[in-house]
Amino acid sequence: MIRSCLFAVALTAPVLLAACQQGETGTAVVEVADLVCRETPRGQSQTACYATLTASQPDRLVSASSPSAASVELHSMSTEGGIMRMSEMADGLELPAGQGAQLAPGGDHIMVTGLTAPLVGGQTLPLTLTFERAPAVTLEAPVGVPGRAGVSGRRGRPGSPGVGAEVADEHAGH
Repeated sequence: MIRSCLFAVALTAPVLLAACQQGETGTAVVEVADLVCRETPRGQSQTACYATLTASQPDRLVSASSPSAASVELHSMSTEGGIMRMSEMADGLELPAGQGAQLAPGGDHIMVTGLTAPLVGGQTLPLTLTFERAPAVTLEAPVGVPGRAGVSGRRGRPGSPGVGAEVADEHAGH
């Protein structure tokens, strides 16, 4: 009888442990920090947005959208034969747990095209980021120059409007 009870406990312990661990980690969350979108040059209807994304659990940024644009895509930059090429990340952007994934000038970024109006510094652009596991995050992305002193980015979690944070990116260019 005691052996049967011990055997039953031995079989159920991994399931109970897994359930406890799952409860400890909870729902996946992605923090968005230092969000900023570039101003649009005169006559242009596209821009790029940058941020640092940190996931609580392994996740993936699968898409982005804005009611102020015809299209929003996730892009990567690569150099081939001395020529920089931009391409859509069809599989999205991998977000390792606890590591900040950078969307930065000259690298991976959010490409916004078909804007309904030009963007100038001091404005915001509504932007929704959709993840594979974590709930979508909707933020008002500040418009400015990445890395310029005094331009603040946004920090946010699902369901929050975000709070200001200094942009630390010193890169220039798209």
